[in-house]
Amino acid sequence: MTDGFLLTKWLLAATLLGVSPLAIPVPLIPVKNLPGGYSAVGLTDDIKAAAEFAVQEQAKRDAVVLKLRDISKAERQIVAGVNYRLDVVVKQSGSLRKASVVVFKDLKSHYKLTSWEWLNQ
Repeated sequence: MTDGFLLTKWLLAATLLGVSPLAIPVPLIPVKNLPGGYSAVGLTDDIKAAAEFAVQEQAKRDAVVLKLRDISKAERQIVAGVNYRLDVVVKQSGSLRKASVVVFKDLKSHYKLTSWEWLNQ
């Protein structure tokens, strides 16, 4: 018997017994690297350039001196260009602060800081 036949037979039996096939729990299988989603990446030159750009851009926006100290998490999403989602550690006025940032790199390799969120105050 084929798998399709057995599935049909099982669904028919469940329906006749008054059991909705939708009520039967199905184990969730975690999906890694979902197409179109973010994927974890290593610390490549592209990641470092995106992080440096984000820190420089945020320093301009806040009119403060910020220095990149570390990149603790890096993810990449391929779109019409690339989104980089990073957790960075920066030095500001002698203190280390962590931020979650998103940087977009367009098809002409121009960067844009689309999100900056301080994770600790």
